[in-house]
Amino acid sequence: MTLPSKNIASVAPLVGVILLGWIVELFGLFYLQKSCRHHATPAWATAAGFPAVSSCWKLYRFEWLTIFFEFVIVLGLLFSLTKANAIRRFRLSFLGLLAISAVLHIFATNSTLNLQDTVPTGTFLTHTEHLRARIVSGSFAFGAAFTIALLIVLGEDDAQLGSGSELDNQQPLINNDLGV
Repeated sequence: MTLPSKNIASVAPLVGVILLGWIVELFGLFYLQKSCRHHATPAWATAAGFPAVSSCWKLYRFEWLTIFFEFVIVLGLLFSLTKANAIRRFRLSFLGLLAISAVLHIFATNSTLNLQDTVPTGTFLTHTEHLRARIVSGSFAFGAAFTIALLIVLGEDDAQLGSGSELDNQQPLINNDLGV
């Protein structure tokens, strides 16, 4: 059960699209946090599903974790694409890591969607921060969608399900012979 060759050719463009979305996530979150760092944790933070921390600078820790986790996975995928047969060897590991990354992206999309749905109040959440929150939530949703697409491409097998041929050659895991 290996990854079909036609799927290997479609992994590189998907990784490239994910990398572009990652760049938008990185800079969008950087500027969203930069505009937030000079004031205390605003009242909208807990209503938007963010942790109640003392400083606005610590507000986006979960989103930063998501961004750097995705970056490590993308670097690993790019490295494995350059080595012969490495994508086939580490496919199951990448499937697990990509599944975790997709869930992290979905949670980050939810938090930033909640953030953009809050009503601007005074100096805490300006219209510029609303626009930045929309860009960041869109980029997280984009990253989640293409990570799921990459999961589907990497998860496909060469073996025909239900043909039974792959089961005929397998040996039993235990010997049921009682020696009678």
